[in-house]
Amino acid sequence: MESVESRLLSVVLACFGYSVLNVSQAVQKIGLRRYQTEKGTGAAIWFFATLASLASFGIVFLAIAIGRVTIVGALAGTGLVALALFSRLVMGEPLPPRRIAAILMIVVGAAVVALGVDGGSQDVRTLLLWGLMVTGIVVGLFWWRILPEGHVLGVVIASFSGFLGAYSQLFQKLSSTNLDFMSDRVRPSIAGVAAFLSDSYTIAWVSLSLLSALVLQFAYRHAAASQIVPAFTAAFIATPVIGGVLVFSETLTVVQWIAVGVIIAATWSLASRRIAR
Repeated sequence: MESVESRLLSVVLACFGYSVLNVSQAVQKIGLRRYQTEKGTGAAIWFFATLASLASFGIVFLAIAIGRVTIVGALAGTGLVALALFSRLVMGEPLPPRRIAAILMIVVGAAVVALGVDGGSQDVRTLLLWGLMVTGIVVGLFWWRILPEGHVLGVVIASFSGFLGAYSQLFQKLSSTNLDFMSDRVRPSIAGVAAFLSDSYTIAWVSLSLLSALVLQFAYRHAAASQIVPAFTAAFIATPVIGGVLVFSETLTVVQWIAVGVIIAATWSLASRRIAR
């Protein structure tokens, strides 16, 4: 049974990991634009922002290992709260009442979802796990191939990237099954680390995480950050929530489903204006 301590720690780690992810995405965009005039500085900014983006997946992995996929996935919108503050304090962008309201909606929605999820991961539908992944990749590549150049293509690629990155969380949960991060008896060994790194689920989530970061760079070529980030984050929220229900038999109450919808709507509103110059 999941303890209150582990659930709280999972929520804190998830919020922190998503904050790192969204802020680093904005800094990546800054680096790409700076690269046009100052190649060395721009490349350095982009490089370190990309490292931070990849590190965020590791933080979220810990959150998933300790908690539940559905809760952690629903909290993805909280990263935009940190992004809004970053844009205001570092980039000097205004924070109008509409965005403040969106921030409050995300915080309240996240709190409602984090109250609890009934059910668990006892009944893992492994075939469905792999099948949904393959289907998502095929659909994403199909639309990427047939859509013409333009912002619509950028939004589709960003959504595809969000799907890949968030779907890795389902594999993260399975690869962390035998890890108990809340136990004082955990003592990593070379054999244990080797077994973990060679596990098919670990290879899958690491590969999806790297692929997500790569695909996102193509989205930046076709659309503005104000279009890319909400599309990415909306997919990042919806994918593990739906995946957690279908693959792990986790369940949400009606109120929690409404809260997820509120988070997605507020996320889109919060990121609908330019976040990086």
